[in-house]
Amino acid sequence: MTIIKIDNNLQSFYNEITRLKSEHPNLAFISYIDGEIGFRVILYNSLVYQFASKQRELNNFIVGLCFIGNTFYLKHYCDIIIEVQDIAFQWESFDTSSPEQLAQRNHFPVMEPYAGNNGAHPFYKTGYFNHQYEQILLQMQFSNIFFTYHCASSWHTSGELNHIQTSMNIADVDIGKINNAYYKIYDINLLEQIKILFNDKHVNGSMYRIMSFTNFKKQTVKNDNIVVWIRKTNNYPERNMPEEIYLALFNYCITNKKHLHVFLDLEKVDIPVNEYLHVHDYRKNNQPLLDNFVNICNNSYIFVGCCSGTSWIAAHYSKANCLLHNEQWWYADVIYPQPIFKSKEELIAMIDAKYN
Repeated sequence: MTIIKIDNNLQSFYNEITRLKSEHPNLAFISYIDGEIGFRVILYNSLVYQFASKQRELNNFIVGLCFIGNTFYLKHYCDIIIEVQDIAFQWESFDTSSPEQLAQRNHFPVMEPYAGNNGAHPFYKTGYFNHQYEQILLQMQFSNIFFTYHCASSWHTSGELNHIQTSMNIADVDIGKINNAYYKIYDINLLEQIKILFNDKHVNGSMYRIMSFTNFKKQTVKNDNIVVWIRKTNNYPERNMPEEIYLALFNYCITNKKHLHVFLDLEKVDIPVNEYLHVHDYRKNNQPLLDNFVNICNNSYIFVGCCSGTSWIAAHYSKANCLLHNEQWWYADVIYPQPIFKSKEELIAMIDAKYN
């Protein structure tokens, strides 16, 4: 697997994909998925998994595209990954309407960059749509393509001609580009019907089931590295990691000489200066560079998380043993079953049990 890095100029993408298509007539293309990072885990492991598996059966050459810091989603599928060294291609216009307004108008926005800490802002929830990029994909006339996909919990759009889904109860609605499809194989558009019963006390209905568990085997050889993602945002603040939890973790690691790798969210917290506390805040235009997060998790023994998309990532793409805070219902069957703790005492007891 090879990673090709390009700038955010669409001409750079056009030149690269044209060259690759000329060298590989059987090229199958996976466009990017953006929006909520946790939901991307589900989509890459269900719809993209189905598409890529079929391409392998057909012995096609698979090229995927992602933005900076997101190659880990594609490494299992692609021969070549094109990684744009920015969070989006250059954009031509802005649309900052609310999701409700967009639903009424039945189209998807071109988002402007946003550097604030409002986790509910569409910048963080729905991603970027670029009409010029979609026109290049049409021009390339791929026979096998997974269309661009934007996801934000129950808000989903795909491709150039978009329909917004506003109900979590229906997973097989007409979302898509041509004849309402997620992808096409040899010019035949396919709309997959993937439903599950999601045991959510707030929503009774269907969501996507992860079909291909990419869970790495968890670390059995102990090391002194622990990772924590401190979720702190005004988007569903009740899901943030409580202060008493991360303070107890700080104290535990300092006292027991464990190296704690701290990843911060949109709203920062104060981290004591100590040789055992290491702050990581890899970002590009305020978007987290998740490849770094996955790499550090893979070299750590334990990950501590809460109701965040990064918990889904750690559970499915890293070797770290996951300990997760909150109620079991939130994770349901979407996250591979991980130990759940509800208090600082339970967390410390679980960490001690891992090391003893």
